[in-house]
Amino acid sequence: MIRSVSVALMVLMALQITAQTVVIKKIHLGGDKITVTYDLEDGDPNHFYRIQLFASKDNFAFPLNLVSGDVGLDIKPGVNKKIDWEIFKEYGQYTGKLALEVRGKVFVPVARLNNSSLKSSYKRGKILPLQWAPGSNTPVHLELFNGTEKVASELNVPNNGHFSLMVPANARPGKNYRIKITSSRSADEFVYTRFFAVKRKVPLVLKAIPVLAVGGVLMLLIPDNDTDPPPSNTVKDPPTLPSG
Repeated sequence: MIRSVSVALMVLMALQITAQTVVIKKIHLGGDKITVTYDLEDGDPNHFYRIQLFASKDNFAFPLNLVSGDVGLDIKPGVNKKIDWEIFKEYGQYTGKLALEVRGKVFVPVARLNNSSLKSSYKRGKILPLQWAPGSNTPVHLELFNGTEKVASELNVPNNGHFSLMVPANARPGKNYRIKITSSRSADEFVYTRFFAVKRKVPLVLKAIPVLAVGGVLMLLIPDNDTDPPPSNTVKDPPTLPSG
């Protein structure tokens, strides 16, 4: 279903320093999405930004949730940046005028992860060496997640760029694991590693082999019914003497 909405654009960037500018070039409603195209200009290409999109429906009180693209953390300066917002999933049957506001600030993450140091999989009960570039001296919390379930955590770890995290021996095998690093000062300052797998220490096939071997030995010890029974050392009762 094609819905229509009248959008009035308002731009407001809350930057920490004044040398940066943002220019929203275009806003487009296509199907169930609104796409905002903007340029983020900065003389220092090494800066990173936290970009958020707000709307006038709640008087710009809270950032919109169903957004994707060049929004969130670690957004670098550049042209033709795009934010896609699923307006009707977030607001339902919405019609009328709507003002959008883009806010951003220079973002210094609590840690910048070295994902290349991560392997694609780790075994249960083994050490997972983690490396990152510290963004501050604030201690961090390290949390191991399987999907949305927290599996293990280490609190108030020194933010020195490395830590050896133990994968619990009872962790369920799966491919949806990642580590979250959070500033101990603010729960809003966090980063995630890429996803990796956790595997069993010994594959199930290898675990089954000793069972089969034992079964084979037992089968060899079972005598064949078609062969003569082994000799017995038991002395039979003597025959009965005739009466006389």
